[in-house]
Amino acid sequence: MSYAIVRMQKFQRSGVKGIQIHDNRERPSRTNPDIDKDRRQENYSLVASENWTATVKNRLDTLETTKAIRKDAVVMCQIMVTSDATFFKNITPQKEKEFFQKAFDFIADRYGRENIIAATVHKDEKTPHLHVNFTPIHEGKLAAKTLFDRKGLHNLHNEFHRNVGQTWGLQRGESREEKRRHQDVATFKRTTAEAELKKVQAELAQAKAQAVELEKTKAELEKTKAELSMVKGVREGTAKAMAQAQAWSIEKARQETERLQKERDERERQQKEQERQAALAKEAKEKAIQQSLSHSRGPSMGMGR
Repeated sequence: MSYAIVRMQKFQRSGVKGIQIHDNRERPSRTNPDIDKDRRQENYSLVASENWTATVKNRLDTLETTKAIRKDAVVMCQIMVTSDATFFKNITPQKEKEFFQKAFDFIADRYGRENIIAATVHKDEKTPHLHVNFTPIHEGKLAAKTLFDRKGLHNLHNEFHRNVGQTWGLQRGESREEKRRHQDVATFKRTTAEAELKKVQAELAQAKAQAVELEKTKAELEKTKAELSMVKGVREGTAKAMAQAQAWSIEKARQETERLQKERDERERQQKEQERQAALAKEAKEKAIQQSLSHSRGPSMGMGR
């Protein structure tokens, strides 16, 4: 006899990215040995998102409140749906898809399709299962505490069984709260301790994933800083080269002006010298003519006497 298994988890802002990495299989898992990397291509999405943090933020921006959202507020919930290996062994792959689609539709209609962040079916682990992630918004406010108190979880299991489980021949599963009431004290303590250990391990894995992301972001910032420094150096070098070229052009223009001025002065000097020599030559010629005339007049006057 197979049971419907429905589990719910709550996440603060700091946990959203880590769950995205896990559900989307963005990196090999170091904490879940059940994942078979060779079957990863069998996974598929009913609702896909590449940036869960942005999707959550966009949905939170629609809240009908003027108060800032607390850092420790639950901004995302995840419901996991599955059964045992026997159930999945006895249905066809097509029926399996129909089962997960029916389960998704039930959750989306119950908690608001507008609140859905992502929904993924994992087939690369021992038992196929569905993860549905959504913002717990009810009547314009974050309401995880109200939606998933003891009564809310009890009703979730009842309604899931009525709308999905019994259609597929599954028995109603028990919530953690219901199981807890049926356990003896020793079992309860052991189960609680194991659950707490898993929770701590999950938080540690998330912290490690966030540390890796921070290191990656830091490296990208350093790379960008180096590129900006290089661009700045090129710009400064170009400006310096342009200034040097401009100074060289000005100096060349000054030297050319001086050369032209010297040539003009030399031409004027030569012209004046030519004019002076011409004047001297003219003066000497006129003096020679006068002297010649004076000599020729002298003897003629003596013979007349």
